[in-house]
Amino acid sequence: MSGIVGIWNLKDQPVENPLLQRLSATLAHRGSDGEGIWSRGSVGLACRNLWVTPESEKEIQPKVHPSGTVVVFDGRLDNREEILARLKGSHDISPASSDATLILATYRAVKERLPEWLVGDFSFALFDPHEPRLLLVRDALGVRPLYYYRTADTFLFASEAKALLSHPQVSAQPEDDLLADFLLDRFHDQERTFFKGISSLPPAHSALISPK
Repeated sequence: MSGIVGIWNLKDQPVENPLLQRLSATLAHRGSDGEGIWSRGSVGLACRNLWVTPESEKEIQPKVHPSGTVVVFDGRLDNREEILARLKGSHDISPASSDATLILATYRAVKERLPEWLVGDFSFALFDPHEPRLLLVRDALGVRPLYYYRTADTFLFASEAKALLSHPQVSAQPEDDLLADFLLDRFHDQERTFFKGISSLPPAHSALISPK
């Protein structure tokens, strides 16, 4: 498992790299194969890398496509051969390409239909600076977690809620109603968490975020 985290300041305030690094540091236990950080203006992404496939070995995410689109990916694709066949003729990929590279190439071909092409256990975030928009995706069974937090000014995501709690805008206030439902065995909501303002992207779901 890798650890992914991101900040988008929706009012165009530049991302502070030390803050992004602080959020990433809370996920150090999820990836022992190096840390990568990418930021451009109001957007910053980070990944604590763990290489789980031969193709990902030595790769440091975030992974940036020549077009400028960037992805942070936690997981493994199980339909690599199908993707390679469907994108036959693309100069961006080969059988040795990492899963993150395949995701970037697929997004370039099909845009927001990207989740329909993917099989495996994964969660990832892809930022397209040309729209601009951020795409969050979680696998069908929910093997890989993905949490998010949004205000009018800021959008945050991470593999674990504790990374979001490291941001100064996020407080660790309990969601009392949900805690009560849990204690009464009435907890059936896949999106809400025990922290106010922090949500979990449900399995087999995607979310498209824009500043508008």
